[in-house]
Amino acid sequence: MINEIIALLKETALISTIGGVDIMRSAQMLAAEQFTYFIPLCLAGAYYYALVVLIEYIGKKIEQKVLNNINLIIEQSIVGLAGPSGSGKSTLLRCIQKLEVLDSGSIECDDSTGFVFQDFQLFPHMTVWENLTYAPKLKNKTQNQSDSLLESLGIASKKNDYPSNLSGGQKQRVALARSLMMNPRILLCDEPTSGLDVATIVDVVELLQSVRDMDINPKEIDEPTNYLKNNY
Repeated sequence: MINEIIALLKETALISTIGGVDIMRSAQMLAAEQFTYFIPLCLAGAYYYALVVLIEYIGKKIEQKVLNNINLIIEQSIVGLAGPSGSGKSTLLRCIQKLEVLDSGSIECDDSTGFVFQDFQLFPHMTVWENLTYAPKLKNKTQNQSDSLLESLGIASKKNDYPSNLSGGQKQRVALARSLMMNPRILLCDEPTSGLDVATIVDVVELLQSVRDMDINPKEIDEPTNYLKNNY
């Protein structure tokens, strides 16, 4: 929500209402007169930065808390969470994965985690193989298992394809393979079957069940109750 407000501020005429455009124009005029751009533009930048910080502060004060007074211990090897939209299921997973900053409290997780996004979040300018090996390269980890993962997930032939050329089920497999590249002990899945047809859902279920054979504990989230009962 906060990022959306800031984007609205930058991309619409709202910025002119609060003087942002005038401040920048004045800074440019002053810089041109004094033949120095550093100080005027720094002042304009400081004004804009202070404005963004203020908006973030106000937004946090008025924004509804999604997770409040949560006390949860997860001990089972496979856990599924089901509930109405907006109840905080995805937010909980993102907090565990440290994709969100906690306002208070703490989360203790002794094992490494991998995350499968609901909308896959594959890099569109990278091939399947490049998507898989990107994180290991950044962390100086081995990339040798990429081919074996693609083979085990049935998409070895798509190694050099781009995400735009993949079906929804294939993208899901790539996202799953990418999350396994860092050898996580716990796999966090945000609606792994969302938006998929029945046949593809069956494939994804089989994939997640096969993950257990790799000694990885999948944690499902935000799936229909009957899906969780029937498959886990």
